[in-house]
Amino acid sequence: MTPIRTVLDANIIISGTIAPLGTSAAILDAWLAEYLEIVTCPALLNEIAEKLRLPRIRKRYPISDTDVLNLLLRFGQSAQLVPGVAPVNPPPPDPDDTMLFSAAIESAADYIITGDRALLEFPWTGPGKVVSPRQFWEQEFPRQLALALSYPVIALEDLSARRFYTIDWEGRTCVALFTTRQLAEFFCQSSSLLATLVPLEDRGKLTDYLKRVSSMGCEWVAFNPVRQYCILQPIGITLETLERSTNPTG
Repeated sequence: MTPIRTVLDANIIISGTIAPLGTSAAILDAWLAEYLEIVTCPALLNEIAEKLRLPRIRKRYPISDTDVLNLLLRFGQSAQLVPGVAPVNPPPPDPDDTMLFSAAIESAADYIITGDRALLEFPWTGPGKVVSPRQFWEQEFPRQLALALSYPVIALEDLSARRFYTIDWEGRTCVALFTTRQLAEFFCQSSSLLATLVPLEDRGKLTDYLKRVSSMGCEWVAFNPVRQYCILQPIGITLETLERSTNPTG
């Protein structure tokens, strides 16, 4: 699948680092699982480092200099680094936030994710839709994930039960789908599962498959559950997105 190109405000990265169970952390997890391509710039990395070294942060959370260095190295190695200096017109309310919009321009970003209310109300018409972390995770990401899928999507048929393969994740029963054959094979090997790989070659076949799964009482899909950061999505949302994408005016 094609990663969703995203600029993260420093407050999202910091929140996701110090509060590992929140929405911001889930967004970072999606980046680690290669669903997102994070865009950053030197000024943004400097801001993250400065804020994570503040005494009030260090007093409340167990963040060491090594943790900060490892985080910056991870971004330096895996994120898309742009200069963050492109002119922004009109300028945002706080000049210090200009780099976010500059980075979005330079990378042709899909989203700018921020928890800053002033930025969420800023009338930005350039590259990158400005959204809150919750809006992105609950509304934008499910839609974009289904639209960004590359085919074939791989399903599993459990030979012992002669039906689609499900997993239990966070108290939900989910049908397992994989965005590459390699991930599906790795899952079968790591779980010692005897299963047949079923390629769903296009959007129509994926839609038909999910309708059949839904009719049998399964309500969730888990994309690539070989990772610690499995992405869950209601089957209903996935189907709605797939069907709208094939009939955008319907």
